[in-house]
Order: sequence, then structure tokens, then C-alpha cells
Amino acid sequence: MVLGVIPGPTEPKGNINTFLKPIVDDLLLLRNGMPIGPNGNIVKAALLGVSADMPALRKVSQFLGHKADLGCSRCTFKAEREHDTTGASGKMSYLTLKMAPIRMKDDVLVQAEQYQKASSKVQAKSIQKKNGVRYRISAIL
Repeated sequence: MVLGVIPGPTEPKGNINTFLKPIVDDLLLLRNGMPIGPNGNIVKAALLGVSADMPALRKVSQFLGHKADLGCSRCTFKAEREHDTTGASGKMSYLTLKMAPIRMKDDVLVQAEQYQKASSKVQAKSIQKKNGVRYRISAIL
């Protein structure tokens, strides 16, 4: 079942959580079961997976993109910017012979919660840069 499609050519402005919240709310109701129809049959539902291209998957999972210092959603490898480059136009180097530690689910959830509880946009931006992840509403599923 397709729960949502956000058509392009450009991505919507704002936070993806505003698009996901109605879906998450419905799934939370359906997780424990809900009577449906005249016979009151109990129906349950759960999110089993998300299918998307890489940019959309990063958006839904709230990991930062490939231009971030911590651009990998699987490990904690910190990319290095090439000398004298900054911002989105800066070239990133992911070349290494070392294996970085794997990102652990519980650590990512704690980091996302830190982002959500930030007292200001400046603090949230600092937390996101440090951890490579933002808060995502789908984590409560």
C-alpha cells in the first residue's frame, strides 16, 4: 500500500515530519488494532519498510546528505573537506582505508532526541552537524 508520494520537480519546503505526522498518527492507532466494518473485525497495521531513492530516503530518515561531515547513515565516518572549500560547494573526501564504527540504532535515537529538545535553532544546527542526524517523527513507530 502506498501511503504517500510527494511529487517533484522540487522537494517541498519545510520539515518532512509535517508530511509524515498524519501517517505516523494513523499507524499508531492501528498498531494495537481497530474495529472496522459492521462485524467489528480488528485490523492491525505496521510500517514494514520505506521504498525511495537515496535523497528521499535520507529525508525520511532525517540523516544529513552526502555533503555533511557525517554523511553516512550506516557508520560514523567523518568526511574531510578539501582544503579551502566550505559549505555545500565544498568538496568532500570519503577516501579512507580505516573502517568507521557502525551507527547504532539506540545512539541515533538519542541524538535525534537531543536535536528535538534543542533550545534554539542554533543549538539544533550544532547538534545536527555533530551527529549527522535530525529528529524524525517516525522513530516512535
